[in-house]
Order: sequence, then structure tokens, then C-alpha cells
Amino acid sequence: MIAFQKGRYQALELLGSGTTSRVEKARDNVIGRTVALKTFVNGFGEDLQQQFLNEAQIVGQLSHSAVVQLFDVGIDEQGTPFLVMEYVAGKTLEHFFASSTATIQRACAWTVDLAGALAAAHRAGIIHGDVKPGNILVTKDNKVKLGDFGIARLATQACGAGRILGTPAYLAPEQIRSEIQDQRSDQFSLGIVFYQMLTGVRPFEGASLGEVCGQIMNSEPAPPSLLNPAVPPALDGIIARCLAKDPAARFASCEDLARALYPFARSRPQASASEPQSAPQSTPASDLHIEINSTVAEGVLAVFADQDLVFTANLSAAAGGTAIQFKRPLSAGPHRLRVAYYKPDRSLQMEKEGLAEISANGGNVLSVTVNSRTGLLFHRALTLAVAWPGAQPAPSEHAPATAMTAALVR
Repeated sequence: MIAFQKGRYQALELLGSGTTSRVEKARDNVIGRTVALKTFVNGFGEDLQQQFLNEAQIVGQLSHSAVVQLFDVGIDEQGTPFLVMEYVAGKTLEHFFASSTATIQRACAWTVDLAGALAAAHRAGIIHGDVKPGNILVTKDNKVKLGDFGIARLATQACGAGRILGTPAYLAPEQIRSEIQDQRSDQFSLGIVFYQMLTGVRPFEGASLGEVCGQIMNSEPAPPSLLNPAVPPALDGIIARCLAKDPAARFASCEDLARALYPFARSRPQASASEPQSAPQSTPASDLHIEINSTVAEGVLAVFADQDLVFTANLSAAAGGTAIQFKRPLSAGPHRLRVAYYKPDRSLQMEKEGLAEISANGGNVLSVTVNSRTGLLFHRALTLAVAWPGAQPAPSEHAPATAMTAALVR
């Protein structure tokens, strides 16, 4: 049974309302904190009350920085179920879209955080089922939090099976077909939100519910880079994979999606055409050869040249004993190279970088070695060693023959 403590929560102001619920800013008179009180106005009926309690208990145990925390659950004197959640001062992503646009880096960082929140829920056996901008909060310090985990689906069931409620433009094809949903359904919806962050428009639009659903089922949206030239073409492939009609063609998990986006969340935007450019190089470009050798079977390695992301490698594919090789044209002259390693378990917080200056010339080879070692101060540390054996020194009598740098990665 769900216990109800009369008078504990005092409503202060209405924050929003919809077809199935209303959300109010409220005060917890026992603890003395401000909370968000969500009431399901239609009720659930006795057949769904136990399911409501079971899912609320699971959601209440989720702990992630991008998840709106659930504090309490109950049924009021009228038999109406309610949730007591963390109050987040800010606005929804839907309201953010109405007045602002996100940079490419911020859009990627937000999507990484949201993918991490979904991954945490999926590990707990929770499918969100309603990922959309209205369920994503943007805090005052420009972080994102995802709410309504697992509970929104109950509201849909209470209002009649088979009805499509909310904004249909964020549904996965299997949701429209009323097929079994899994974590890849949430990934599809997050891909739509990500597309909107990058371009300012949704990938599937229509004048009617049937038209929107038809596009989701049958149409391929334009690559984001066609609508926003600032979007790196590599992001087109990530978006296309998220929005694959067949769930099997999407990322295997939201953690895999987050890994693919780590480097883009850390790369800085390239200078636009209106910004001053450096003088053109008088010497022709030559290839920068990148060779990855790794005994580490997890994480993502990214290589940046100046402010441009030039290469990423999933180390699970590099640990088989065969080096990964890649090359990219790089103009002659000094360049600032940066190598970053992203652990799969702690997202962007664990990035460590290697920095160096080289003189790009015909024989440039970027050799990257990642191996497991034990440090004196760090348990199970990883050492990332970066060397450019083919680099020619700058014209200085004190310039070293080879540029090297190392970063300790925990």
C-alpha cells in the first residue's frame, strides 16, 4: 500500500499541465525543501496502482546527474496518484528551443548526458517511452535533466490502450506499430531530440498525426549537415544510426551512443567564414599518418589538430593485436595536436589530454600507444603515450628532434 500523509505537501504555483497530469511547485512541510509535485489528474484505477508503485520504487533508486530525482510517491484523499520530484529551477528544452539555439559542442554534450541517464535507467530495467523536449529540463547552469522515467507509460495506459498521446514526432516506429519496445526505442526518440538541437527543426513533420507517423515509418530525414553547415559530417552517420527504422541497426546501447559523441562534445567549433582566418600556407598539405596500438579493450581515443576533430577510434576494435591506421591531409607548418582518451564508465569527467607542437612535413607519423600499467598513486591506471617520430623540429637551435607527451588516465 501507498501511505498518504495529509498536509505534507503544500502547492505553491502551477508549473505546467497536460492531458494526463499537472505539475506544481510545492513545499515539503516535513523536510522544508522545495519540490515538484506531479499529479495524474485522471487517476489510474486499482488495476494499475500496484504497477505505479512498483515502477516508482525502481525509478526512486536511480541516481544520475542528468535524471530528475524522485523523492516520494503517494495517492491523495481523492484517490489520485502523485509523484514528488526534485525541483529544477530552469526551463524545459521545448521552451529553450523557442528562444535559443545550442552550439554543436553543447548539443553533443547534452546528448551524451541524456544518453547516460537513459543507460542508467535501462540497466535498472526501465524504458522511458516518452523522451521529448518537454520532458527534458535545462538548468540555470546549462545542464540537462531527464524526467518522467517509466511513469509516463502508465498515464498512457490509463487513458485508453492504443491511443497515441503527446507529441507523435518523437515516437519510434515500433511504438507506432504497438510492438515491443526496448532501450533502442528510447535511443530513436533521443536521436530526434539531438537532430532538433543541431538543426532547429524536427526530422519528421506533418500537418496531421497520420502524416507524421507515416514519415517516421517510411521517410529518411535530410542529413543535419545539409541544414546546418556547422555540423560535422561525421555526426550525420551517428544521427542516421539512431534514426534507423530497424532497431537492430541502431547503437546496441545508449552507452555506445555516448561513446561515439564524446569527442564531438569536447571539440571546439571551427572558425566561420565571417571570422578572420590565418594566412594561407605557401607549402602544400601532406598526410598526417595516425597509428593506434592498444592493449586496452575499452574507451574511445580522439585526435584533434588545432580545433578540428580529425580521428576517433573505439579501442575495443584496436586491441586485437593489429594497429589501426588512418591518414588525413594536414597543411605544412606548426599545428597543435591533442589526444584525448574517454573511459566508457565516467563519460567526459575522466578525459585526460596530451598536447604538443609539431612541424607538419612529409614524414609525419602520429604514433599512439595505450596500455595497462600500475601507477604508484593510481589504482589500475592507464598511461597514454604520444610521440611524433617523423616530425621535423621548428627552425630553432633549441628545438627537440622529437615531440613527446604523456598523460596519466584514471
